[in-house]
Amino acid sequence: MKRLSADYEVNVSMLDRLLRVEDNFDIIKKPLAVGHDELTFYYIDGFIKDAIMSKLMLSFVSLKGIGKKSPDAAKNFIESCAAYVETDLCESVDTMVQMVMSGAALVLGSSFEDKAIIIDARTYPARSIGEPQNDRVMLGARDGFVESLIFNTALIRRRIRDTGLTMKHFTVGERSKTDVVLCYIDGLADSEYVKSLSDKLNSIKTDALTLGHQSLSECLIRTRWYNPFPKIRTTERPDTAAAQVLEGSVMIIIDNSPEVMILPTTIFEFMQETNDYYFPPLTGTFLRLVRQVIMWLTMFLTPVWYLMAKNPEDVPLWLHFSLPEETGKIPILAQLLLVEFVIDGLRMASMN
Repeated sequence: MKRLSADYEVNVSMLDRLLRVEDNFDIIKKPLAVGHDELTFYYIDGFIKDAIMSKLMLSFVSLKGIGKKSPDAAKNFIESCAAYVETDLCESVDTMVQMVMSGAALVLGSSFEDKAIIIDARTYPARSIGEPQNDRVMLGARDGFVESLIFNTALIRRRIRDTGLTMKHFTVGERSKTDVVLCYIDGLADSEYVKSLSDKLNSIKTDALTLGHQSLSECLIRTRWYNPFPKIRTTERPDTAAAQVLEGSVMIIIDNSPEVMILPTTIFEFMQETNDYYFPPLTGTFLRLVRQVIMWLTMFLTPVWYLMAKNPEDVPLWLHFSLPEETGKIPILAQLLLVEFVIDGLRMASMN
């Protein structure tokens, strides 16, 4: 672990070089005189809460000093002068750089020696919390996950006020350093499965999770190119996520993605909808059965019909109405592929 030196000027020069302050217009370096001492702030413009930082700087300027130079100077300053709820002492240079790049403010002090202060006053540009477009319900809540990790964890904690609810933090990506949270209820989720997921997240070697949950799912589960089916179920609804957590499932929440991954996943889980939880048991069971029947028909109806068309002599008389009466110039298989191509083209045209 690389640490700061006891020389304040050397530390400032090193952070200037690591953060490349001269090359980046949006990385702000703000020296502040506090009596005969000095503080230096590093933060990214657009990620910081301006009003809060302005009030903190005003309170620091009004001080007579930041204390005598000592190993505990930074800790004493946090306890007596830093009037903010999210402040922490930091000794690792790598952690300092990562926190600044994540949006927090770093404070170096002329008497802090080899320590610095992290002020987590970050705020990310985010859209308002609204109902997901692809997962609407007739009954129930109208809120949905957004691209901000903190908002998403808060939406789950709002529904589950249990001390067993665990939000375990990971950092994935050599360059992106994306925040990932493993969400589960301690004692309800399978502890061995949670440990296995934690080990996998810690062992991921990738530059960045550019596509959010999709990039992470490809890192967690090695898919084969010839298998087009999804391996992980996702949801944009916090009520669905909360229900799954209470059933013992594990959620993976990724920063910059409104999709929350639900693990473990079976094929039957894809047959569920949020409406099933809001309808009476009889109605919900009927709709789920209808969904199951339609799913299996979708998978087997076309190949069975193609088999019948290729072998008409084996088809019962009462099913002959479904077979073509004349042999076309285009083979039946080519006709099916052409129809599939046309349907996909119309779907893309409707979306765009």
